[in-house]
Amino acid sequence: LTMVVRTITSMVLHLSASSISGYGISRARILGSHGRSVSWLPYVGIAIALHASFNLIASLDIFPENAEILGVVGLLLIFVLANSAFGIMRRKIRELDLSVPCPIGNR
Repeated sequence: LTMVVRTITSMVLHLSASSISGYGISRARILGSHGRSVSWLPYVGIAIALHASFNLIASLDIFPENAEILGVVGLLLIFVLANSAFGIMRRKIRELDLSVPCPIGNR
């Protein structure tokens, strides 16, 4: 069971981390093309921190006392953290899409 849950949470984590770093890179390119200087590095840093948090929480079950409980709680925390990050990024991507004019057809 732990392996299945960890596989699912890993998938959600990587979706979230990719969306965060991809958003940062896209934001820098889109806003940069409109004359605003924006860095993508903070978003990649957030994605790295999210992944590091995932690794830390996933390893909570190495402690011999209450290893099973810590493992289950850790996996639930990972799922909530990654799912929340993914939802926030979906909203931010929509906001970015609406904040600049669409370049398609405006050549």
